[in-house]
Amino acid sequence: MGSRKTIVWRWVVQICIILALLSFVLFVFYGPTGLGGSAPVPSGERRPFALFKPVSNQDLENARIAYTNNQIQKLRDATQKANFNSSVYVPEKGASGDYLEEIRVFPQKRMIQLVYPHFGIIESEMPIQTEPKAVHTTKKKLSIGSAIMSQYQHGGYHLSIHLNHSYILMDSDEINHQSKFFSIADSIVMLRNLK
Repeated sequence: MGSRKTIVWRWVVQICIILALLSFVLFVFYGPTGLGGSAPVPSGERRPFALFKPVSNQDLENARIAYTNNQIQKLRDATQKANFNSSVYVPEKGASGDYLEEIRVFPQKRMIQLVYPHFGIIESEMPIQTEPKAVHTTKKKLSIGSAIMSQYQHGGYHLSIHLNHSYILMDSDEINHQSKFFSIADSIVMLRNLK
């Protein structure tokens, strides 16, 4: 009977190990972001595309984003909370009526998310994983560096920028004009250089 207990315990341990491995694999590939990766975009923490405000043709003119002193201080605090070694980057322009709605900090991932009415920006000191299947990809030289724009079947855009020690992902489902999206990205400056 002692050997039967040993066999049962071996089966229980093996089943537990298999379930743990299966759970890990499912989490990595279908977890919060559905992608896995080194610094995934936080799902549930990130504003879904459907919640961005629609952009009309009138909104396509670049509009200056006004940051209050309080917002600038919150951005500085977020940089410290996220343990960034470098400064955070912010856009000076957006679609008409854009303003900084929310700042989210993910210190364990060294990531900051900035939410605006028509788009969102995620910044990290580690590479940011995006959706794997872009319909169209375009490389563009911006004043701050090189960018890769990916257009997805649902019509949204992701713009990836790698600067020195920072990775920036800008996304929107509402700004459906490449030139407008590049224009907003081209206005990105370091927080300390914000006018």
